[in-house]
Amino acid sequence: MAEITALKNRGGKVEVCIDGKLSFSMSAELASRLSLRVGQFLSTDEIQEVLEAESIERCLAVALRLLSYRPRSRAELKWRLLGRGFPDASVDRVLTLLEQERFIDDIAFAYYWIDNRAQFKPRSAKLIGLELRRKGISPEVVSEAIQSLDDEILAYQAGLRKARALARLPQEEFYQRLYSYLRRRGFADGVIRSVVRRLWEACNPNSGQTMFVEP
Repeated sequence: MAEITALKNRGGKVEVCIDGKLSFSMSAELASRLSLRVGQFLSTDEIQEVLEAESIERCLAVALRLLSYRPRSRAELKWRLLGRGFPDASVDRVLTLLEQERFIDDIAFAYYWIDNRAQFKPRSAKLIGLELRRKGISPEVVSEAIQSLDDEILAYQAGLRKARALARLPQEEFYQRLYSYLRRRGFADGVIRSVVRRLWEACNPNSGQTMFVEP
């Protein structure tokens, strides 16, 4: 058995001394919840339980801070927490708590990611799906989430600002540069040809009939 010989408050934290030596610190709230007190004797298993509770508390704080920046998938958050050195058991416990409280939800995250891409960085449905799979979203959820996407609309949105910047170029150079730009964003050739033609006409309404020249 080991004895708690001191509980020192340090700005909202409690330093726990066991057998006269500083062993660990935790929030004052957790120390109160665990009913720690000077003179209390703890077995090895009880000390381990206290350490696990402290690890979960720190892990949860980091997880909530990461989620405050933007939503994250379960897998993405797990990778980040494990990368911070938290043990698997603490990470899994925190992820379960966050799922129960709906702080993480892979289906909601998939739609958030799609909306974000469509608004700020349009790219093809195929490329968006690949991004979601890389973030650990299941193929089934990805397939369901991207099925309503229209690559023609996404390509037009992706190319509009670029087309305006290229509007003064000769038609052939306009086509070639915008074609390459949209190709890098994952769009298929047929979609690109249609969209580049529409964007040229939108930027050059008096140019007359156009003919697409594929790079």
